Amino acid sequence: MQFLPKSVTIKAISDTVPVENQIKSYECLIKDAKPEFSVFWLITRKNGTQENATKNISNNSSKSGDLITLSSKLTLTLHKRFKELQCVAYFLDKTGIVTYSKKLDMLIEYSPEKDTMTLNVFGGKVCADTPTKFQCSWKGGHPPANVTLMYKNVSNTSKEEVELNVIPSKFHQTVKCLGIHIAANVSREKNFTIYYPPQVNIHISNETNNTLQINCTAFGGNPEIYEYKLEQKWGNATKNTYNMNVLSINNPSFSNTGTWECHVSNEDFHVNKSSNYKFPMKPIFSSISNNPKKRNVAIGESVIFKQCFYSHPKSDVKWQKNENLIDSNKYLTTDYLSSEFPFKGSCTSVKIEDIKDNDFGTYTLTVENTIGKKVIIFAMRLKEIVEVPLRIIIGCTVGIVLLIILGLLAYKCHKKRGVKHNKKDTVGTNPLEDAHMVSIYGINASLTGDVEDVYATISSEPSTVEDQDAEISDPRYLCMRHLTVEEQYAEISEPKYLEMKQQNVEGTYINVSKKPGGKISQNFWDDLIYV
Repeated sequence: MQFLPKSVTIKAISDTVPVENQIKSYECLIKDAKPEFSVFWLITRKNGTQENATKNISNNSSKSGDLITLSSKLTLTLHKRFKELQCVAYFLDKTGIVTYSKKLDMLIEYSPEKDTMTLNVFGGKVCADTPTKFQCSWKGGHPPANVTLMYKNVSNTSKEEVELNVIPSKFHQTVKCLGIHIAANVSREKNFTIYYPPQVNIHISNETNNTLQINCTAFGGNPEIYEYKLEQKWGNATKNTYNMNVLSINNPSFSNTGTWECHVSNEDFHVNKSSNYKFPMKPIFSSISNNPKKRNVAIGESVIFKQCFYSHPKSDVKWQKNENLIDSNKYLTTDYLSSEFPFKGSCTSVKIEDIKDNDFGTYTLTVENTIGKKVIIFAMRLKEIVEVPLRIIIGCTVGIVLLIILGLLAYKCHKKRGVKHNKKDTVGTNPLEDAHMVSIYGINASLTGDVEDVYATISSEPSTVEDQDAEISDPRYLCMRHLTVEEQYAEISEPKYLEMKQQNVEGTYINVSKKPGGKISQNFWDDLIYV
């Protein structure tokens, strides 16, 4: 009679965590079966392939009545590629092979490969006193490894990958990465070449008074390859540049004064250091940022006299009005920075407000130091107010009135001739078709003294021979017909003549055009009078 196994179990004999390269034993128990079963072991890898375990297997059986219990033990060296362990129990009967099996997941822990740890720096170059990021990575373990990155006394820890931001020092060039896992502890150190700037010195000597020497030196940098440049500056402006570290100047003068800067470069770093050289100099006045030296002002106005200057050593400032000294609390002296001077200069100014009669005169500025002095004189004068004389205003006004009167007289003269012609003309004659040009040169009433022209144009095309003969081609001076007694009384009789002082005064005339070859009728001249 056959009895199938009551149970089939598989387990690890020890409770230790399975770790790669660990030697570990497993047991498969087939309990209470008849007849006795045989056993084999299968290992399934992570890639899906299977293989029989044929070594390090021991089988022991025990009997309880007619039933048999079989214990099979397998001892393995664990590998991280193992996924599953299977125990298969079987026996042969008349119908074939009868099998029972049991599986066990192999959760094996393993560390990353030691040579997979990487330690790098972002940017590829480490510069002293410059923010730098280091990175350490150790991947591929199960579970993930802990990674710690250390620089001097600064550290950071994370899973598999860690970053650390530091400011490197040229005195500490080693970064360390430590990987910790259940099965292994791995550490890696890396020495970086740290780049750092040099120290720079500049020395200016003028021991003999005949030679000025400017010496620039650099040392202590990495790499120790230096490029030099000397710059002479006046204020913020660069006056001269020399690609050298030692400059000798024979017979130095004021043009050699200024701030001398020594510039040194070694690849990623640029360092500069400066020193001042001052040449003794009497005051020099600025050509800019100053006020006019002569001022014409009116009573009640305000004025400022200002002058900027430079000197070495420092100068004393003194203002005078005419021959009298001005108190120092009544003028102002301030700093003045400009590329016009090698160093900071000064500006001094005096302000006169609400000017009165006794404020006019000369204002003298004296700037003096131990080398010499400089003097400048400002003048303030009363502004002349130009007024238009009353006689010119009256003359211009009368001129305007006279111009209007002459225009009216010309118009009346022409109108009367037009009526006279109409009496002679037959039906269809238009007195306005005859073209005559009356040109009056008058005096402009404005104060500018300009002369303007006034024109009166009357069109009339003569239809008779007499009318055609009346046209003249040459310009004539103004002539008007005789006025009647009533008209004379109607006109303004006084003043008939007015003497005016105008530069551009011309005669007033009527310009009457005529066709070439025309004649002037006697009636025409009878109607005109000369003025």
